[in-house]
Amino acid sequence: MPPDNYAYVIPVDQKLHTEDKPFCDHALTPDCLCREDQSVIQQINSYVQEGLLIVEEAERTWKGQMR
Repeated sequence: MPPDNYAYVIPVDQKLHTEDKPFCDHALTPDCLCREDQSVIQQINSYVQEGLLIVEEAERTWKGQMR
């Protein structure tokens, strides 16, 4: 039986937050505070007001689910 003192590392190839994807997936990072960033939330709201995003797209963006 192998020893049980190994640390498992899961490599991540993508950044959690980028300019194009300001919110991470809440299911993967529930403690992240990115959803509280009012400046980004206001930016996404302005995209909805300008017709660049529909409400469903804005919600998916906020949840970190836009691809």
